[in-house]
Amino acid sequence: MTTLVTVLKKTPCCGAIYKAYDVASFNTFGAVYWSDGFVSGIPYYGLLGKCKKCKKYFDLFEAESIDSGDHLDNEKKFDFRLSKMKLKDFYKALDKQNWNTDLEFSIRQKILHLENHKYRISLSFDKMEIGCLTLSVILSSSVFFNFYYETNYGVLFLLPILMFPIVILVKDSLRIILAAMKFKNFKMFSRTKESKNIDQIIAMPYENDEEVLLIAECHRYKGEFEKCLELLELVQNSKHSKFITQIRERCNDESRYVFRRE
Repeated sequence: MTTLVTVLKKTPCCGAIYKAYDVASFNTFGAVYWSDGFVSGIPYYGLLGKCKKCKKYFDLFEAESIDSGDHLDNEKKFDFRLSKMKLKDFYKALDKQNWNTDLEFSIRQKILHLENHKYRISLSFDKMEIGCLTLSVILSSSVFFNFYYETNYGVLFLLPILMFPIVILVKDSLRIILAAMKFKNFKMFSRTKESKNIDQIIAMPYENDEEVLLIAECHRYKGEFEKCLELLELVQNSKHSKFITQIRERCNDESRYVFRRE
């Protein structure tokens, strides 16, 4: 269960007061951990904010808290909120402003997470996906036979809605099949911005095992498997041994895509 607290904060750029929701508590039940450090199923703590008034980016941890509590929920005077950060905003923030090394590393990792979303592959269907697929097939079949035998043109308007889940699941199924076949020509980071961000992460200094593992993963995404294996030797903490084994297996298979950690 996730508990949120309503807070008022002041931006460090122009002093604008905005309303936000801080995470007071949460659990990791059902969370999925990925090889690039992304965790799905838990609240995301933001790194940067974009002020709607002066349009500048700022470190959210530098915003000053003014007030907090449930009494702010219905307060209309402070409905000013920050602009939602998109992938292009993180790129712009790096281009327009200078950040300390730790924050820049975190921003580039967030960009990596967003870029990697289209490559995330689950190797098995869950019960919800199977249920949606079955329901979509049944409904789409009934619509088709209704149209074929009774020529009821009205049901054609429902066809795109009913077919949409099938299209999504077929696309994901293809990615699952490619993963199961260990498709070695799986292209990642073909665009200039993606490649540049990967190179910048690799060039940054590392201070702990987690950062070493991320840089090793970036080498693997680029197909530099030997460099990835070399960096894995630098990891000291034994708690990462199982994850390291997973990475080594994928290096041996020349696999470049992001994967779910066991």
